[in-house]
Amino acid sequence: MTHSMRFTICSCDPPKALCWLLDSAIEVGHHEAKGRIEHLSDQSVLRLYEGIRHQVEADRAMGSRYRLVGNAAKERAQRLQAELAQRELKFMPIIWS
Repeated sequence: MTHSMRFTICSCDPPKALCWLLDSAIEVGHHEAKGRIEHLSDQSVLRLYEGIRHQVEADRAMGSRYRLVGNAAKERAQRLQAELAQRELKFMPIIWS
């Protein structure tokens, strides 16, 4: 059985929307996330990763006044990056400064 999920990240609140999508696609908490990520398409994994990368860039553009992306997003990005590397897909690294 295949489940498809259609989701559009709205510009009004992207951090919450992206976290909802990530939490729906990735098992978080005490369980290993790999089992659920591996069932996503290449395009879905790339899209999730790129969403976090764009939020980090937005944080950098705003300076230190606000922070949209925290440690939880960084951990998700690392799991997604590992999956992208395993699939040998090209992606731009996230600059976390």
